[in-house]
Amino acid sequence: MKFLYRSFWTMSIMSWMLFLYILKNIQSTGFEIACILVGFFVVLSPLIAIFLVKHLSHDCISGCSEIECVDRKCVLVTCWISMIACITDTQILFWANFAAFSVLLYQSEMMYFHPMLILFGFHFYEVQMDDGTWVRIIKRGKIVRNAKYVVSDRLYRLSDYTYIEL
Repeated sequence: MKFLYRSFWTMSIMSWMLFLYILKNIQSTGFEIACILVGFFVVLSPLIAIFLVKHLSHDCISGCSEIECVDRKCVLVTCWISMIACITDTQILFWANFAAFSVLLYQSEMMYFHPMLILFGFHFYEVQMDDGTWVRIIKRGKIVRNAKYVVSDRLYRLSDYTYIEL
């Protein structure tokens, strides 16, 4: 289940790259339909992923000593993907970059920094726990600047170091 969930998140964010590539190379009606379908997936996939979160393990954290909002990292991930999708001229180069970025996002667990989540009101945080470990928390609402407000029992574990609050 964990592999499927992480793969879904990876394909969700990589659909940006596919969407931009299809937009760049629209030549027929088939491409326009593909563009609409991929664009639809770009918007809906984070909502589906959030819905599926309820089937993951429930967790709580406490004892946060430092917090930093890292929404900028989300934007940077999207910029990297957009740039690679736009500069590739051949299909083989595009698919090689697509595969490389997919593996990179999957292994680094950066696929949780999905830009559509920002549009849905979520923010991304890196939080240092009292024992010195850093975790990432995706939380909806106003930006939190004080670590004492991160304590929550409504967290769901996306990975060993990433949680989402619903």
